[in-house]
Amino acid sequence: MYRQIYFKNSLGQTFGNGQTNLFANLQGFGFQNTLTGTRVGNSLLISQSLEELVVKSTELMIWSANEDIYQLYLKFARFVQYEPLYLYYRTPNKNEAVFCQVKITQCAKGEVGQDGIMRVALNIQPLTFWFDETENVISTGRTENIGKTYPLKRPYVYSLVSTSNITLFNDGIKDAPMIIEVDGSTTDLLYNLYDEQGKRYGIGKFNGTFDSIVVNSFELDESITLMRDGAVLPNPYNYQDLNVASSDPTSRVTFLKLKSGKSTMNFNVSEGFNGTITVRWRNTYATV
Repeated sequence: MYRQIYFKNSLGQTFGNGQTNLFANLQGFGFQNTLTGTRVGNSLLISQSLEELVVKSTELMIWSANEDIYQLYLKFARFVQYEPLYLYYRTPNKNEAVFCQVKITQCAKGEVGQDGIMRVALNIQPLTFWFDETENVISTGRTENIGKTYPLKRPYVYSLVSTSNITLFNDGIKDAPMIIEVDGSTTDLLYNLYDEQGKRYGIGKFNGTFDSIVVNSFELDESITLMRDGAVLPNPYNYQDLNVASSDPTSRVTFLKLKSGKSTMNFNVSEGFNGTITVRWRNTYATV
């Protein structure tokens, strides 16, 4: 088995290696750092290391004995117009693919060669790092569906009954954006995130009583959704308590990211809370 790439668009359609097309000559699937620092004698004192979102390239080869090759090209050109667009990548040593959100910045159509193949040069700008296709899910509160389950896309789901000292593992090498969902009435929700040494590095609080709270920390989808009495509240950002981290300026506020390795999380909810709390994340990588 060779390494594979394929695309998925906002309609859920996929376009990958098939009977009439093949992606070849994959480039840019490593990593690149931009360093900022000060020269100290014969050494460099680094003050910042920024991992770049490296432009990737590939060659789309299209052929067919039965269909018009130019129409097959137009089919792909229309396919990539439905955004957001995701690039999936799988190597022979992995059972599942990883993916990132992308933008096609060049689609250079060539002529059909003597071999009957049209070669289309693609430049692909990643908009995110790589994520595991598998989603990790921790659910705490009500005790239905206890255990580990594998629904569609096989997320890992663990059901707990505690809202404190919830253990989370990020097996990726980058900080992973999180989605926090609180389903059930609670007042003045407070949550904290701690590293393996017990040092807090994330905190969030919402002032007021809500039936549902959803915080999405994925940068391109960053959002807060609050519901009360069956209605979505306008201006949800106004309910954040941004002073909650005034004594701890190093902690992220509201929109938390899970560090690589083991972390723990605590939720302070109303007494008698009878809802569920769910935390979702995907292991994240700069290179694959």
